[in-house]
Order: sequence, then C-alpha cells, then structure tokens
Amino acid sequence: MSPGRCGGQAASLPPVTTDAHTIAARTRLGEPLAVAELLGRPGVMRIGHFRLLSGLHTDTFVAFSGIAADSAALDHVAEWMLGTVAAWEPTDVLAPTTAGVGLASTLARRLSARLNLADLSSAGRPQHIIGTSLTPGARVLLVNDIVTTGAGLRALAELVSTADASVTGAAWFVSRAQVNVTAALDAPTVHIADVDA
Repeated sequence: MSPGRCGGQAASLPPVTTDAHTIAARTRLGEPLAVAELLGRPGVMRIGHFRLLSGLHTDTFVAFSGIAADSAALDHVAEWMLGTVAAWEPTDVLAPTTAGVGLASTLARRLSARLNLADLSSAGRPQHIIGTSLTPGARVLLVNDIVTTGAGLRALAELVSTADASVTGAAWFVSRAQVNVTAALDAPTVHIADVDA
C-alpha cells in the first residue's frame, strides 16, 4: 500500500466480497485498490443482524478494529488524510474510546497535536473528556472510525464547545450512510470511503 489521493468525485471500489455477500463501496481519499484491500480483510465487513449505536439496524457491520490492529494500515489511512487535516492546523485531537482511538493516536502523532479521549455514556456516546480538559482556545480535530448519523461527532463537538475550544474539522474512515456532517458541525470534514450498508 502506498499513499495516494483519489481526486474529485468518489471513485467506485472493486466489489468487497465477504461471506458470499458483495458490498458496494466508493473511495473519497486514498488509493481505491488499497482501500478495497483494507475493507476486504477478514473480519472487517461482517454480515448478520446488527443494532447500531444510532438505533438503526443493518445486515452489514464495518468493524474498524480489524484495521486498527495493524499499525501500518493506520499509518496509510492517516497519510491519506494528512494533507487535508494538517491544513486545518489542529492543536488537539479528540476521539471517543472506541476502535477509532488508533486512528486518532496516529493522526495526533503525525500532526504533533495533543491526543484527548472521551469516555462513553451508557448509550455509547462521548460524555466526558478523560483526564485534563481541553485548553480554552484549542483547535480540535474530531476523529472517529465509522459514521452513520454523525451523532457521535456532534457529541464530541459539544465537549469541545463546553471547553471554550473550537472544532477545526472532523476525520473518519467510513461513512455508512449519506449524512452531511460538515453542515452539522459547521466545520470541514474528510473520510476515506462510503460503504452501502
């Protein structure tokens, strides 16, 4: 896998096949074949019946933990995002304590930014920043793994606002649905792929 960018519109990926199911996906950033390889790894795309944090139900689950366990893969994903997110000049990175922590940590390291984590409520949404709070005036990049409705990123943004800091943008690996996170956060966003799930 080498770093790269997919210019302009989303490009269709080769079909991702798992458990005899074919899943359509499009890349927004990165090399399409490399993104397809990540999504096609064993255990990443799971077929069955799943209830998501959003309350929605699906027969396709994207398990980012199958990618996050590989530091080289995280480096590639972060490299694809770096040109975009570095321009936002974040001083801090904030992520929930889920599978997206690996991506957040890698981006924070590559950006020389401070990593902050938010613990989760019983509903699975970010509720408090662990340890010390954000410094007032901090410029915060929100990071997550998978986005369905954007509610997790909005909860992170509320924590940033409470700390008198500002959201410079948001980054995540896969969108599961068409959702306008940019408008919801009033900040720029970037993600690697869309999965029809």
